[in-house]
Amino acid sequence: MNGRGELKDERERRARFGRRALAGFAIMLALVMVVAGRFVYLQVYEHAEYSTRAKANRVRLTHLAPPRGLIYDREGKVVAAFKSAAPPASGDDEVLAKLKQLLGGT
Repeated sequence: MNGRGELKDERERRARFGRRALAGFAIMLALVMVVAGRFVYLQVYEHAEYSTRAKANRVRLTHLAPPRGLIYDREGKVVAAFKSAAPPASGDDEVLAKLKQLLGGT
């Protein structure tokens, strides 16, 4: 081809690339705007809902007494045994009176 035809093709090719690049940029910008919009929606408008959910989802500690076994010496005799040390119920006056007597309380 002559010099002018090649120049025209080059301009056309660059213009087509520019349009495609602009279209790609517009699509990427639209996707970023969608993500940013969703972020704003969740942070601003749904804040109360997710804050309530987070407070309800906190760690709750429950204390469980580990089961204890017997400890034996090398001859097979029991050296230590587990006894429950739970405090007596508040309605158990007889036990409380005995404890006061043993501990020297009034």
